[in-house]
Amino acid sequence: EKGCNGIIAFGGGSPMDCAKLIAAMSTNPLKDPKYFMGTLTLTLGLASVPPIIAVPTTAGTGSECTIAAVISFPEEQKKYTVVDPKICPNVAVLDPTVLAKLPPGMTACTGVDA
Repeated sequence: EKGCNGIIAFGGGSPMDCAKLIAAMSTNPLKDPKYFMGTLTLTLGLASVPPIIAVPTTAGTGSECTIAAVISFPEEQKKYTVVDPKICPNVAVLDPTVLAKLPPGMTACTGVDA
């Protein structure tokens, strides 16, 4: 709709996963995120996604280099997964100075997720 040329994902695992779904939905006519749930739903016939640049601000999820995204539907108290190579970020910018500025408690919590 807005002529998106790419997506920049900045944050932890949840913002990364959100950006992956935004990328998938930006070039596909089906706008219900549940349509993309499952394995290889994009590879099996839907349009490609714009490039994704991931800049993680926490360590642990690895979402900046995975083919998976998890999306929560709090009203259903459920989480759904999309697994497709098309949503793997094209570039991951890893800046250790960003992680060095995290409070110790946050560093510990995100590291446990690894």
